[in-house]
Amino acid sequence: MKKLLSLLLTAILIFSLTAAFVGCGENPDNPSPDDSKTETLPLLKASGNDLVDEDGNVVIIKGVNLGGWLVQESWMCPTDAKDQKTAYSVLTERFGEAKMKELFKIYEDNYIVAEDFVNIKNLGFNCVRIPFTFWNLQDEQEDYTVFDRLDFAVEECRKNGLYVILDLHGAKGSQNGRDHSGDTSQVELFDDKTNWDDMVYLWSMVADHFKDSNTVLGYDLLNEPEGKLLISMPNPQFAFYNDCYKAIREMDDRHIIIMEAVWEAYCLPNPADYEWENVMYEYHNYGWGDANHDLNDFSYQKDFVDKKIRDYKNLKYSVPKFIGEFTLFDNYDAWKYAIDSYLENGIGYTIWTYKVVAETSAWGLYNGTPEKVNIESDSYEEIATKWSTVKTAQSYHTSPTYDFFKSYNGVTEG
Repeated sequence: MKKLLSLLLTAILIFSLTAAFVGCGENPDNPSPDDSKTETLPLLKASGNDLVDEDGNVVIIKGVNLGGWLVQESWMCPTDAKDQKTAYSVLTERFGEAKMKELFKIYEDNYIVAEDFVNIKNLGFNCVRIPFTFWNLQDEQEDYTVFDRLDFAVEECRKNGLYVILDLHGAKGSQNGRDHSGDTSQVELFDDKTNWDDMVYLWSMVADHFKDSNTVLGYDLLNEPEGKLLISMPNPQFAFYNDCYKAIREMDDRHIIIMEAVWEAYCLPNPADYEWENVMYEYHNYGWGDANHDLNDFSYQKDFVDKKIRDYKNLKYSVPKFIGEFTLFDNYDAWKYAIDSYLENGIGYTIWTYKVVAETSAWGLYNGTPEKVNIESDSYEEIATKWSTVKTAQSYHTSPTYDFFKSYNGVTEG
């Protein structure tokens, strides 16, 4: 009898535990590991001049760049290095490659964290543009297999209902020789076939990795391409874009491919000329002022925006348009006019940028004064300490631009 009672109690216990586990699996407040990976955003595609979801609803991108995270710029980041390549080189020479990588891991672990994506969502945005360089994806054999940082960002965006634009900000050999490419020593992307082919291959690897993610809005092929061949030859970036387009389409026929104009609407071809489909065109609009107008002059900025809008409307083809970078400096009436104008014309945007080193600046949603690293003289320990304190919550505060968007987007909390 005791044995029978024991078996009965064991059966009841097993049944209860099984029911509990099943119940947890069905509870939306306690999603299973598989449920946690469910996409929360519809895939977007190009349709005429618009981005639309799977039901044909128009979606306008409103977001921010994560500048300074995966490629540093000394004017806005806690470093005095003239470019990322120099920082890598100097720190490797001083401490060895392993410790150089440790220092950049500390920086990247702290500069952008999960809370930052919550901040962006809570401010009323729906998209993040993520600048990265070819270095960020390289493994020990210099193949493009390291996706830890981008995977982290895409997952945090998925959790927060934010789309992601993956932006190749720094190509091998550099596409412009600017600090924001990570390399000011050369402009050797377009006239070096090895570099060219390597970046085409990089995009095939990125596309293969993210092809199933609806959170990824699209692939921004190349940030602000310039270079000597752009002067001596007609539009070599079109051929580069076309090679990247073909390589991506072999891996991924779902996602939008984004091409950038430097700097005007007429600086990109009719997509039909290259048989490009499901593409978006991107422009960076910085009105730097002129001999007769300060950059904070409202009338100057209004005329600048009006001309851009006219040029977009005058294009003889249909394609979604996107302002991937811009600022209106310290004139918030100009900010409102520009954003109103873009949205009224169905043009999305991501502002430059999320945060900058400054006491008060219109450039970032967050401003702060974390101590800058001197790559030549600071010890390993000093650099590690400085770069471990660059979290937004630690060393930054909200800026006037944050306050503008809080009001503009109708945010009532936070």
